[in-house]
Amino acid sequence: QARKISDSLAAAAAVMVSVADKDAEAYAELQATWKKDCPLSEDEKKAVQQRALDVPVGLVRSCHEQAAVIDDFLPQCNPNITSDAKVALHLLAGAARAAFQTVLVNSPPKELEAELQGLLQDMAAFEAKAMPPAAS
Repeated sequence: QARKISDSLAAAAAVMVSVADKDAEAYAELQATWKKDCPLSEDEKKAVQQRALDVPVGLVRSCHEQAAVIDDFLPQCNPNITSDAKVALHLLAGAARAAFQTVLVNSPPKELEAELQGLLQDMAAFEAKAMPPAAS
């Protein structure tokens, strides 16, 4: 199972790199809509705005999906690789939080914002379980 998760995470990492490129493209398109001489119609501008929102939303959802897999795996994880799994979990949660900041800049609908906040709360809970108990 560790190999399967590792392969899945490697594939997800490759996708996330391409998502970063898509995010840069979407942002460049969005910036173009802010110019006074933008030739796009209002509908075209809305489509550009939606793409600029969809990219980071997809990233938050993907990070959550991968983090949930790791969270499920940790209880049966080989103790020699537990730290690697936990690092992956923390990196995914951080990436999701960063993507969420981009989502917020794009003024998402309240329902979408609430959905994504729920995913972030899930990931915070995954991270909390992965942390050692606080010293007393």
